[in-house]
Amino acid sequence: MKTITGIATAFLFCAGMSFGMTVQYHGKLLDANCYNQNGASKHVDGERMVVSCAPTASTSEFAIRTNGKVRMFDTAGNEKAAAAIRDGLVKPGKDHDVDVAIYGSRHGNTIKVESIRNHKSDTAVH
Repeated sequence: MKTITGIATAFLFCAGMSFGMTVQYHGKLLDANCYNQNGASKHVDGERMVVSCAPTASTSEFAIRTNGKVRMFDTAGNEKAAAAIRDGLVKPGKDHDVDVAIYGSRHGNTIKVESIRNHKSDTAVH
């Protein structure tokens, strides 16, 4: 019984430590307002939603679709993503979606973004 309790305690400690850690997320950048209006409630197919809700120069709120889940950006992350699009560091690919890699920490359904870049680029906005 002590072994099971010890393992459970160690697991919970590790899970708690991983929450809020900075990790890399890879996925499709979305216009969060478009997603909230169209994708979230209407169960739109993931690939169609990624293209129809691809961000533009006028997008002010962003999200990332990674591993089948959509996570919203924090305020600073929205500003970094907008700057990356405005400066041409993040742009759509051949299939009209925006493939990105971001570093950040997850807090509930929101990601506190530290940096954002095109998936295969070395240049990031911090």
